[in-house]
Amino acid sequence: MKTCLVFPPQLIPTSAPLGLALLKSFIESGLNEKVKNIDLNLYFHNSVIDNFLEGRFSLYSDKEKNQRSIELIKKSSEIFKDKDNYGFFSPSVYNPCANEFLYLFENIFKANKPLLKGFIEDKADLSQALLPFTKEITKEKPDLVGFSILTIEQIYYALALAKKLKQDINAKIVIGGAAARLFPEKFLGYDFIDFVVKGDGEMALKGLLEGKNKEEINNLIYKKEGKMISNKEQNIDINKMPFPDFSDFDLDDYFCPKRVITTLTSRGCYWKRCTFCADYDALSMQYRTKEISRLIEELRFLKESYKTDYFYFADEMISPVMFKKISDGLIKEGLDIRYYTQLKPKDFDLELLRNMKKSGCTALMWGVESACQRILDLINKGTNVTEIGDILKRSNQAGIKNAVYAFGGFPTETEQEYNSTIEWLNENRAYIDIQFTGLFRLTKNSRIEKDLSGFKIASINASDDAFNPAYDYGVKEGISQQRSSELFDKNYTFFLGLNKFSPFLGKFRDHILVYFSENEARNQPMHDS
Repeated sequence: MKTCLVFPPQLIPTSAPLGLALLKSFIESGLNEKVKNIDLNLYFHNSVIDNFLEGRFSLYSDKEKNQRSIELIKKSSEIFKDKDNYGFFSPSVYNPCANEFLYLFENIFKANKPLLKGFIEDKADLSQALLPFTKEITKEKPDLVGFSILTIEQIYYALALAKKLKQDINAKIVIGGAAARLFPEKFLGYDFIDFVVKGDGEMALKGLLEGKNKEEINNLIYKKEGKMISNKEQNIDINKMPFPDFSDFDLDDYFCPKRVITTLTSRGCYWKRCTFCADYDALSMQYRTKEISRLIEELRFLKESYKTDYFYFADEMISPVMFKKISDGLIKEGLDIRYYTQLKPKDFDLELLRNMKKSGCTALMWGVESACQRILDLINKGTNVTEIGDILKRSNQAGIKNAVYAFGGFPTETEQEYNSTIEWLNENRAYIDIQFTGLFRLTKNSRIEKDLSGFKIASINASDDAFNPAYDYGVKEGISQQRSSELFDKNYTFFLGLNKFSPFLGKFRDHILVYFSENEARNQPMHDS
């Protein structure tokens, strides 16, 4: 069977998709099959920008404003893609470009979503509009097309493309990725979707390409006689996996001035207790780590094969014990790389953080969540407010840049408790370089959803959007969902002010690594002269 794996729009494409690279290497090394990976997300963004710059559509009715927007979008492509463009490191250049880039694609998504839904539901015809995208796939004449969906923003694009492909070439259509697990029954409700994959996608794809009976394929979900069947889930041995293959991607075409390669040091989550998490009970979340020698070998291979020193470890979280092994291994082998990842602020001492910095750690994204201990205990985060502050200080002392995740409005949180997090952020702002602050979301499959009374939730209402996992909700105690939103808006300027260099780095996450690594190498402050 000829196979195409597709990464659909719409996410900011700063680096190539890891999931497709892993699947390609696994299938091609284990079976006599060829896999073609296609990043339609990157193709889509380039296409939108080309059309906008050529005047085929306008973002503003005011001609002067629209011309200014065209200039900013053109400049954004230049500074995001040109490794030698100093404008990337100048906030007065970077910020307006990043802001306009985000505004353009937010408006594109808002405009496209109802059109895509209309096509999926046979209420609109987008055949001609979809043709430039589907032809990238149909020219490969695949027997099977798999879509890797990470976020809900990609779902309607994937469904529309899948429907068009089923009409044109009648290929088998498979849906996988992180978002697939949340909505298998909804995906399979469309007759143009044949299978949904849960957990480690390698197992299911291999079984399909081997021609096994669907009943025998682990990690596969399908319909039989109108009923959804979910087969046994099986974890893969990540220490026997071939290294990811990014050869189908033009790594210099992504919207980042340096090649950033995404990889994993583990699969799953070693904690699995956070009450807001929607995937805590998945078998695929079982924590499995790579052997350090294997990880170092992989990083060396990726560094040499793709000519880059920049890496994102996309793990759910990396434990302090694992990070000691990683940093020791990198230092021992003398592998010169720069990397960033996300962590829980627990049990990271100064010695370890200094070792991590020495091994190439440039920035860390910390899951702080709240600075109220009662809320942290309700989240079951396993962290302590005092220790969180100490770890941020240690990380800063070690020379690592700190990005902080926090949110307000957790069930039963009072306004006083919300404000205590604001005060804590202000007190620790010297150790915060980037902030990711938002609103609590009550989502499908979380422990909170399964214990509404225990979290004092009075009512929940599902979204009108079938693929939105978040609920609107009412509370018995604490600030309401609406009040939480009001408090966020009230403090928005404060949150922006916590970003030392740009409020947009959090939207272009790979830029975090490049920004800080390059400026450290240049040994200069990140501000306009």
